[in-house]
Amino acid sequence: MEIEKEIKFIIKTSKLDNIVEIILKSGFQETFVLNIRDIYPDTDDFNLLKNLKGYRERVVKVISVKNIPSDMPAQKKFVYKKKEGETVYEKKLTEDEFKKETKGLKKHIVIDKNRFVFVKNDIEIVIDVIRGIGNLLEIECRGESEPQEVFDSLGMKEDWVERTRLGTTELWLKQEELKFQSS
Repeated sequence: MEIEKEIKFIIKTSKLDNIVEIILKSGFQETFVLNIRDIYPDTDDFNLLKNLKGYRERVVKVISVKNIPSDMPAQKKFVYKKKEGETVYEKKLTEDEFKKETKGLKKHIVIDKNRFVFVKNDIEIVIDVIRGIGNLLEIECRGESEPQEVFDSLGMKEDWVERTRLGTTELWLKQEELKFQSS
């Protein structure tokens, strides 16, 4: 399983352009704009999600590469994920493995988002505009860099973002629980 070294922030400002400008001025290059649909099969009571694990089918459509429109066909990716503390483990699956593992589960959770990907050396910064959830900023480091140090070096205004330990599916579940409590 792969281990991700990342931190996430909820974007509290509507000024996404200002955040993008800071990222670009820090030497990052916008590499991709993606349209993503994540489908998480789960039990009726969301047992997998509540236990911070589960399966994900991701359909990715590349909108642009380095600001050039793309007509690449959509791709599907399949993974098993689990989270322990802030560490996320992912295991890639074939479509057949995914179907076998998720047989009997329902497609309860569908999350649509547009993703803007910025890269510099071993660092990837992602802005996700997530339908029904909000906007997230994620900093992921694959080498020696540390995500918090990268964030600190950006000099982003503190009132623009709020650190979160929750992933997208956890934020979705939190919203669903709030909807249930208010009804």
